[in-house]
Amino acid sequence: MEKYDEILEKISSNNNIPVETINLLTKYIISLEELKIINKKEEIDKLIDKTETCLESVTYYDNEDEEFCKKIGVGKKNKGCSVGNKIYINKNMSEELKVVTLFHEFTHFLQRYHIEGYKECVGIMRDFKWRLLMEGQTQNIAEMIYEHIYKVNKEEKKYKSEELRMKSGGVIISNRRNYELYDYVLKKILLALEISLDDFIYLNFNGKLSMPIFEKMLEIRVGAENKNKLSKLLDIIYTSDILKYCYDDVDKLKEPYIVKSLYNQRAINVSCYNQFVAMKKIDDLLLEITEDNDEIHSKLLNVQFKPGNKKLEEEQYYTAHYENGVETIKKNTLHV
Repeated sequence: MEKYDEILEKISSNNNIPVETINLLTKYIISLEELKIINKKEEIDKLIDKTETCLESVTYYDNEDEEFCKKIGVGKKNKGCSVGNKIYINKNMSEELKVVTLFHEFTHFLQRYHIEGYKECVGIMRDFKWRLLMEGQTQNIAEMIYEHIYKVNKEEKKYKSEELRMKSGGVIISNRRNYELYDYVLKKILLALEISLDDFIYLNFNGKLSMPIFEKMLEIRVGAENKNKLSKLLDIIYTSDILKYCYDDVDKLKEPYIVKSLYNQRAINVSCYNQFVAMKKIDDLLLEITEDNDEIHSKLLNVQFKPGNKKLEEEQYYTAHYENGVETIKKNTLHV
């Protein structure tokens, strides 16, 4: 109780944060220590100081207010966002989801840092590179802390892919309340790399060191070529997911869309089909790099992405290439 009161006193001076929200943020910080996600007192103290001095406001907004949503850069379907030192939460959700979303966005705030030349850096992510994995760990920590505070657990469940902004016929396994696809992919990759979820979460609290440490670990385990291949496959999955999130009708993505990668100038072709192919290619890559470890290899075989009983339909899709600044498009296989 003494620790709770100490943290509460430090961060409660901000009049732009509702009292109940300050209580929740205090419990979040204490939970980091209780769950042994962060063990060093000086590191906890830094997070407390950042919350006290940098967090400007937490606003609960009406997602029916189109003008306000446009102002903060979210759509009607967004659950919330963290912009700089401000947090926004969609108030038209269940109490459970509002708290989980608050913890998710607060994690972004705590893990955010600045590097000249980048628009946004959070944990291992810099300008969308590795964003899928970063978001996966963010949702995990948010829900771990929620379950720790409220003494509840969500059972692992098999989701039909069409429930998760994907083409129908696949199966995703997750015990999260949101970002189930990201959670599923993240945990398979961590299994192959022999990195615990707790260690990966802690890695994302290392500021500017987060991404170089992670990429070095990847290179040691899978090699530079496979590291780059993995980042491109994740880029296709994430970009496809985001594009589908922007549409009310997922079927609008039946045809390929040629877009620039969110984190570099590389052209990628996204569609529901290509997302499936990227998922399968990640499975193949993880199985290849774990051939010498029977136990992990066997576990990965049991959680492969299974796109239905039928073979994936062959569809025509395109790859864009930038040559002398001019975009040319030609038929090709999935280009990563």
